[in-house]
Amino acid sequence: GDPAAQVAALLSGDVDAFPRVAAARSLAQFKADPRFNVLIGGSRTKTIVGINERKKPLDDVRVRRAILAAIDRKAMIGGAVDGFGTPIGSFYTPGSLGYVDTTGINPYDPELARKLLAEAGVKT
Repeated sequence: GDPAAQVAALLSGDVDAFPRVAAARSLAQFKADPRFNVLIGGSRTKTIVGINERKKPLDDVRVRRAILAAIDRKAMIGGAVDGFGTPIGSFYTPGSLGYVDTTGINPYDPELARKLLAEAGVKT
């Protein structure tokens, strides 16, 4: 599971392959090395924001919309998984049966988030 150990094991020849490399930042090094064939595939894995709307201030739809507007999905993907991901706006991933691109429904908009929180009376 240790990214540095994965890189060392691959470079030394101790292992032949990793189905899921945690060392995504090292991919350029492997792509440049003719000993390796780097294949990047998709996944149906997703991260979803779940909100308990029964608790204050989350019972106000403006607060929930503000939270979604404050999330920069592209920045999160860049920081959390080195850019290997696709923003989604639903429970479906691209390529899944029934997928509809809904990322435009709650786009990243920090100004809107501030406005909605102010309207809801949330100061924190």
